[in-house]
Amino acid sequence: MKSNVSLFKPSRSPFWYLQWNDDDGRTRQKSTGYKDKGEALLVLSDLKKFTREKQKPILFSRFAEQFKESNTGTIIVGTLEIYSYTFRCFIRLVGDTILNQITPRHWDLFRAARMKEVRPVTCNIDLRTLRAALSTAVRWKLIESNPFSGQSLCRAAEQRDVAFITVENLQSILAVTPKGHVKDIVAIAFFTGMRLGEIISLQWLNVDFASGIIYVCNDVNFKTKTGKQRAIPMNVETSMILKRRVNQRVDERRLVFPGIRGAFASEQFKEAARLVLGERTPIHFHSLRHSFCSNLVRAGANVRVVQSLAGHTSLSTTEKYLHCVTSDARNAVNLLSMN
Repeated sequence: MKSNVSLFKPSRSPFWYLQWNDDDGRTRQKSTGYKDKGEALLVLSDLKKFTREKQKPILFSRFAEQFKESNTGTIIVGTLEIYSYTFRCFIRLVGDTILNQITPRHWDLFRAARMKEVRPVTCNIDLRTLRAALSTAVRWKLIESNPFSGQSLCRAAEQRDVAFITVENLQSILAVTPKGHVKDIVAIAFFTGMRLGEIISLQWLNVDFASGIIYVCNDVNFKTKTGKQRAIPMNVETSMILKRRVNQRVDERRLVFPGIRGAFASEQFKEAARLVLGERTPIHFHSLRHSFCSNLVRAGANVRVVQSLAGHTSLSTTEKYLHCVTSDARNAVNLLSMN
């Protein structure tokens, strides 16, 4: 809030000036443009508008850098990578536009161009990401309003079933996945249901071999999606992978998978999945988490237990994996058909 506002007339100017102390404590001056003191006093009725300084134009790319700098360590690595990737797509398809010149037309241009590259569901993720980012720009007072608020998403056919893979699929995919970190990351995601960001941020201090538990925890460099922590028992395969990795450590680095970028692991998995399941497969890295939940429910695990293991805040999220039980039941009763 501005304070110590006063009018004065410099000896070398015919105009009255306004003087005030700004929020940062500095004394500022600006001519009212009026020679008459009475007219100059009218400026005080709209002081905020009068003293508002023009904001220097900021490019979208610069905002993207500021967004990453401000959110590193406060949102999970995977989510931050989604923002960064979407920002790059926006600049590539629409251009590096001045932030306060972005309009709903840019939304339409990006949506049309992106739909030529990806499915509607993926395009909608990008659009929601951009909308959320510009809401931050509003909060930072870089723009007055969000030009993407209220804009229409892509029409996407409702996906009734969640895509998942079986153990047999996993074995085939791992067979064509390059050896090393990514192969282990994929297997752990399938057998624990951990998100990609949770795996690449996993520290050895949160792996308890004595009790056979992996603890998904928050720390100064990582936050879980829901903000809640959980414990996941290790099955035989997961335990074997982690014991092998801990025995192969050449130093005491804290991360189980040091130096691995989530985007790289995700792309490596998608390439392997396409080789096995075909180019048009809907399977992507997060499908490994879906597979964990679907296969547990399919094997008869209690839905509440699956909810706890996956860290779902709502049971309704877990219940979408009941589709596989319905499918199995339908196949079972069809065995009694006369045809």
